[in-house]
Formats: sequence, structure tokens, C-alpha cells
Amino acid sequence: MALVELVPSKVSLNALGYAPFGIGLGVTAARTAAGDKSTAAFEARVRDAATGEIILLAADREQEDFALIDLRGFKWYTHIHAIIDNWSKQWVRVLEQKPGERIKDTDTFRLLPW
Repeated sequence: MALVELVPSKVSLNALGYAPFGIGLGVTAARTAAGDKSTAAFEARVRDAATGEIILLAADREQEDFALIDLRGFKWYTHIHAIIDNWSKQWVRVLEQKPGERIKDTDTFRLLPW
């Protein structure tokens, strides 16, 4: 398993997003229009130890969750930690699933600011 992409939070732009007098709204709108979000991606390959045959290939790319008030944006890589936590929860669900059961994706919106 390898992390192939890590794009951290832009702390200064996130802080400017809370500036008064409409400056914050302009910065937030510009970041949204440019698609400027923290992202992370991984690729995984699982081999059978006895035969060396590849039995699983997996890849995923996620971006930060949307929140009305986002305190995670004031520290570098905080959104990345949350993305990796979500991946670990999904892998546990994959390992525990019953045959034919579908795994629901994680939410893209959160209410908690931290």
C-alpha cells in the first residue's frame, strides 16, 4: 500500500477565509471556484504469499469534507488525517462484510468544526 498523493491545507488562505468586510467571502469563493481542497490518494496491491498471484488491487482519492465552520484548516495535514481515518474505517468494514453486502461511502459533509 502506498500513499501516492498528499495535498495539505493552505493555512494562510483558510485563515483569510474568516477575514471581515467581505474579504473572507472573496477568498472562500476563489478557493471554491479553483477546486482548492486538501486531497489524499492511495494505491494498494495484495498478493497471495504462496503463489505470488495478485488477489486485490485498490485505489482511492478523497478530498476534505465540507463544513460550515472548519477549524481543521488552520493546521497543515489535519484534513489528511481525517481522510486516512475514514479509509481505515472503510477497510475494517470491507474485512467484516458478508457476501453480497455493499459498503456505504463516508459522508462528504460534517457538522463538527474540528
